[in-house]
Amino acid sequence: MSPATRGSLAAIGFGAEVRQAIERRTHQLIRQGHAIWTPEAQLRVKADLIGTLTRQEVERVGRQLAAERGLAFQPIQEGQAVRGKLLGSTQLASGRFAMVDDGLGFSLVPWRPVIEKEIGRQVMGVMRGDDISWQLGRVRTLGIGI
Repeated sequence: MSPATRGSLAAIGFGAEVRQAIERRTHQLIRQGHAIWTPEAQLRVKADLIGTLTRQEVERVGRQLAAERGLAFQPIQEGQAVRGKLLGSTQLASGRFAMVDDGLGFSLVPWRPVIEKEIGRQVMGVMRGDDISWQLGRVRTLGIGI
């Protein structure tokens, strides 16, 4: 099978459904400002499209969870530390995210298997791009000794 034939979608049946889905997604990305058509009729997407869509999903789900739980959602930015009690995780289309409650609200940050045993405990991590660097062990918090 030639590369041209391999990349072609059938004009009927499932192939037609896939083609229509791709066209709908293309139009949606253009409407949202994530992609443009070039003068050469090629679709050009923004460089950080996946990261942008992931951040948008985390923000949307974070606000939904906040409304359901009566808590404040606190998005975490690049270089920012997150510390608090690891409540568990939630599965999003873009992956699994840890829910960390700092006592004032919660944040959603990328999940890593290394924190599985830390659920219910205090954790700390620092956002590095679209990932997080977890610092496990004793997490120091401010407190008053009696």
